[in-house]
Amino acid sequence: LPGANSAGMSATGSSVAAVLTADELADLMKLARLDLPLRGPIQVDADLAQLERGANLQLKARFADIDASADARLRQRTVDLDASVSALEKLGKALGIAGLPPGKLTLNGTVTQDGGAIALQELTAKVGEAVAVINGTVASGGGPSALDIEADGPRLTDLQPSLPPIPWKLKAQTEVDARLVVLKPFEARFGDSDLSGDLRIAEHGKGK
Repeated sequence: LPGANSAGMSATGSSVAAVLTADELADLMKLARLDLPLRGPIQVDADLAQLERGANLQLKARFADIDASADARLRQRTVDLDASVSALEKLGKALGIAGLPPGKLTLNGTVTQDGGAIALQELTAKVGEAVAVINGTVASGGGPSALDIEADGPRLTDLQPSLPPIPWKLKAQTEVDARLVVLKPFEARFGDSDLSGDLRIAEHGKGK
């Protein structure tokens, strides 16, 4: 692959370390047959260590001027995850996604494969001082997913600079399938304003 190389591969006992560098990420995307609008140099450092009851995978990546890291502790069907992206808004622009928050994103929690579903336990996402905690299951194959979501922050501007700098809080029980999203019940507070009830969002925007 022109402009790309992988080096530093080594194995000692029960650990493996690797470094991947590429002058142009788009070349790797084509090689992997992925249609993503990502362009620029990338470097990924990976370290996999075998533990007594599982394994530990550490990743550090730099794409253009965006830094990302992940620390995953693997045991049977469970992963304890700590991850971060230095500039979420810049990553959104690289992916062609507008409106993402400008700050650093951190993500941690426990993910477990449970039959045909993925169970999320205390999956916590933080941007600035905004925090969201998710518990529940994500189904595979188009089946229904059920998530409990609690989120709050001292300023809506942590999520989007154009929003007013007022405190906010959200709590919802969410059911999602291929055609329908149901929030039942949900409670929200924005500054001094309260909003609560049930919300159904159907395919083609039909809902109530």
